[in-house]
Amino acid sequence: MRDGTEMDFVALRDEAKTAVDKSGKSYTEIGEELDVHRTAIARAVKEDGPKFQKLQRRILRHLTPYRIERRVYFKVHRED
Repeated sequence: MRDGTEMDFVALRDEAKTAVDKSGKSYTEIGEELDVHRTAIARAVKEDGPKFQKLQRRILRHLTPYRIERRVYFKVHRED
């Protein structure tokens, strides 16, 4: 991951999984540090989408030197 990288939900999940794997910590340890159950950590590194993005961002903030901003974009199309 590099500074300024833009990610979709799949990339966010993948980066969270990579950070967890590289940390050498168990899901239980990370869960305790973030005050969530280990199964929440397990799901966050296996599933993607808006439901998991907040925890994935917390994982990355905790295990890496990066802060992940959430940006939402809407694209406008003219109806003819």
